[in-house]
Amino acid sequence: MMINVLVRQQSDGNYHAHMLGWPEMAATAINREAAIAQVQELVQHEVKQGRLFRVEIDGNNDFLRHAGVWAEDPTYDDLLTHIAAYRQELDDEEHRRETELQPQEVQ
Repeated sequence: MMINVLVRQQSDGNYHAHMLGWPEMAATAINREAAIAQVQELVQHEVKQGRLFRVEIDGNNDFLRHAGVWAEDPTYDDLLTHIAAYRQELDDEEHRRETELQPQEVQ
C-alpha cells in the first residue's frame, strides 16, 4: 500500500511528517527519513490492528460523463487561446495595480 506523506521542516530544525488525509498519523523527528519512518510505523500499526482498509467507492461521477465532450470540436483550441489571453489581461491588470500601490521614490 502506498501512502502520501507531507514533510515540512519546522523552525526548530526538526521535521514534521503526516499522512495526507489523516493528520493524526503524524510524527516529528530530527531528520526527514526518521519522521517518514515513524509515520510508516503508525500506519502499519493501524493496518495490523484491522483499523485501516482499502475500499472501493462508487465510481459514478457526474462530471466524468462530460469528459472529452469537446475533443472533436474544431473551435476548442480557439477557446483555450481566448481563455489564456483573458487570464493574461487579468494578470497584467493586477500587476499594474500592484505597481501603482507601491510607494514611489522621492528624488
